[in-house]
Amino acid sequence: MFNKKNYLIAAGVISFTALGTFLVLKPVHNNTGSTLLSNILAVKTYSLNELVKGLDWNNDGYEIMVNQTMTDELTFQQVQKSLLNPLEKQFTKTGEKDFQSFFTKEGVQIFGININPSTVVDEHDGIKRLSWNETTPTITKEINLNNYAAKFSHVEDFRLDIKNFNISMDDRRDSDATTSKMVLEGFMDLRGQTTEGTRRQDVGPVKLVVKLVDGEWKIQEMAFKNVVTTTSSRAPAFKSETATAFNEGAPSVYLRREAIRRGGYALSLTDINQDGVLDMYVGTQQESEIWMFDKTKNKYVRSMQEALKGEKMVKTAIFTDLDNDKFEDLFLTTFNPIYQGDGQNEDLVLYKNSKNTLTKVVDPAKGMRKISTYYPMPAVAGDFNGDGLTDIYVGFPGKKDFTFTNLSGHEIDGDIAVQGLFMNRGSMTFNGNEAHFPTIKEGNRQHLFPHAALAVDWNKDHNIDIVVIDDQENLSPFYLNKGNAKFEQVAERIGIRDTLNAMSIAAGDFNNDGLMDFVMTSISLDAGQRSENAMINHWHKVKDKFRTGVSGNGIRLFQQAKNGNFDEVTNMAGLNYPGQGAAGVEFVDYNNDGKLDIYLANGLWSGNDRNQEVGHYFINMIRKELGANEADLKDRADKSAASPFMNLLIDFRGDIFNSNLSGDKTLSLGGYQRNRLYRNNGDGTFTDVAFMEGVDSISDGYVVALGDLDRDGKMDMVLRNGDPAQKDYTFPAVEVLHNNGPWEGKSIDLALKNNRGVDAIGVGATIEYEGTTQYRQLISNNGAAQSERVLHFGIGKRDTVPKLTIHWASGDKVYTNLKAGRHEFSEISSILSQQ
Repeated sequence: MFNKKNYLIAAGVISFTALGTFLVLKPVHNNTGSTLLSNILAVKTYSLNELVKGLDWNNDGYEIMVNQTMTDELTFQQVQKSLLNPLEKQFTKTGEKDFQSFFTKEGVQIFGININPSTVVDEHDGIKRLSWNETTPTITKEINLNNYAAKFSHVEDFRLDIKNFNISMDDRRDSDATTSKMVLEGFMDLRGQTTEGTRRQDVGPVKLVVKLVDGEWKIQEMAFKNVVTTTSSRAPAFKSETATAFNEGAPSVYLRREAIRRGGYALSLTDINQDGVLDMYVGTQQESEIWMFDKTKNKYVRSMQEALKGEKMVKTAIFTDLDNDKFEDLFLTTFNPIYQGDGQNEDLVLYKNSKNTLTKVVDPAKGMRKISTYYPMPAVAGDFNGDGLTDIYVGFPGKKDFTFTNLSGHEIDGDIAVQGLFMNRGSMTFNGNEAHFPTIKEGNRQHLFPHAALAVDWNKDHNIDIVVIDDQENLSPFYLNKGNAKFEQVAERIGIRDTLNAMSIAAGDFNNDGLMDFVMTSISLDAGQRSENAMINHWHKVKDKFRTGVSGNGIRLFQQAKNGNFDEVTNMAGLNYPGQGAAGVEFVDYNNDGKLDIYLANGLWSGNDRNQEVGHYFINMIRKELGANEADLKDRADKSAASPFMNLLIDFRGDIFNSNLSGDKTLSLGGYQRNRLYRNNGDGTFTDVAFMEGVDSISDGYVVALGDLDRDGKMDMVLRNGDPAQKDYTFPAVEVLHNNGPWEGKSIDLALKNNRGVDAIGVGATIEYEGTTQYRQLISNNGAAQSERVLHFGIGKRDTVPKLTIHWASGDKVYTNLKAGRHEFSEISSILSQQ
């Protein structure tokens, strides 16, 4: 039977014992005695003959495939525990390293390793990209790996992230179809400092053939292919100023409890008091915080707390002029349930800015309350009907995140709206209407869980469109504005169909063809990819049958064609290894070379031990649809603020790899992920330079906001992390990353005002020089992050550009010989000021 041992189902949270041909789960307890989630999964083993017969093409075989894949995943977990985790630790060990114990004694080959790569692919700003040439195999594996590891004086991080395993039928046992040999495929990622003093990162595909020898898993073959090395001998472009940026303390840090992704909060960069420098709004689990930049102290100072007292759990904060008085008002979504009508449980909140004083508007949403709402999260602003007033879109996902595996439609039935468009009628009053947005419904079940949103005129017709990001495996709708706020859902028609657990989206012209492109993110657990790949590779069934919302590409890049449709170019762009917890994403020209790069905030839920990862437990819950206790867990899910799986992440203490579960370690779900900065190479490809540039934060990233904090013409970045999951694994809630890049590249920053003096959301501009065209568009906010509202153009070493065209709704206006620096333009006048 299954190795005749007690294992822990899905990383050891639940143990099972072989009884006959069935594996019956037994409830286990943590070291405090409280019962964990138990008796959820029932895994059956089959003889090899039963397995082959059960997978006959005359029947579906789904249940058999699920059981066998889960059994194989448990075998992989033993490989992870006994072989891969120690191997990763050996690479980061200080001093001499010994790899002999990881390999079989005879016949081992290592392919493709290149200790000193010398083929330079390109070099930009002091960062070299080198390719590994194929080399002949070697059987001197210890010397080979020792020599490779010896190139590094310090290894900061080394990972073997396995995305796929293959098991031949010939390598399965006749009695129970288990295996003693696996072929593993995934990515290697090594980051460290070389003995020559340079920063070096090696990333690329890796294949391992592992074999069970005398009860221990060993490596029989190791192969590297298409590995890319990046190196830099200069200081990173970005410097963290988190510890010194704030005058007193720092933005407050609270433990994440109510949800995983819905535990993230708002971040806004804007010049609240119009003194020429950016201030900062930070939403938290408790009261909001405003940090005004004090020029005399050169620090952010906590301000205006009394004005915002009581505004808790703010998911989105948008500063924008809603009454056309040239002062930025403040709109908030707070994570509260249905509005009660008595002022005690507001979920949509409005503050009027009167000469830099924020005053709460009493019951701002008289019109908004024409529709019933429930737990708002994303919001975006724009003049959707072209009447010169800024309107607001809000999505209402409810409190339950993607860990509620049983949700097939919105958990709130009846007339509760999942989204609404609130039309500005002037004098700080709005009319609410949900009918603008058709959603997929089955009876009263609405299939949409808005997690993020973006307002952008992607087809440049001067009608602002809306994209809504869904995180529950429903379609993320793209609403095309056909004029006067009449929307049509066109995602499939334009070629962007995404039904993953999506997280974020950004828009920008990354290839400088004048057309808006999109980059989208979603959760992509390694265990989900392994499970899906195993069933496809082993059983050759239709892929869509086995997809989960956490097993797709973590990042997807869509390039707009001239016909208005989009083509996915993710793989061609080299964006194939983003990490497991891809979240907030943004286009940014960080090095002022005129090409939009991509910054990705990464991370999900981190406990206090990265090896205590339970992604495969979550996948098994999905595969078995919660097993026999599905109805019971659905009942619990409908009554609890956190899912059963979320409760497990919060409450579990112990070592998942030990049968007695002793210890005080907490669990991780796709946590410990590095942020990415994908530099645009100018040929349609990107290179991750986050480690080289000092922005590969390992905090649980949520969103990023961009702004030139010190007015030096370079875009700085501020991160709003998802708050720590556990008290024994902490990081800042907000990280300030200052751009000190050594390049001489200059920039042009444009602040645009429409004919009423309001931020010209949705208006684009084009600059042209020496055969190059750059197009940028003013966007109000990206999900929970609001960046500085300027159009940023990197122009290299140039002092001027010969032509600027601003595409106002009233018509294009052309300016010539525009100097580098910051400018403000109005639709009804020429340049108002120039620095």
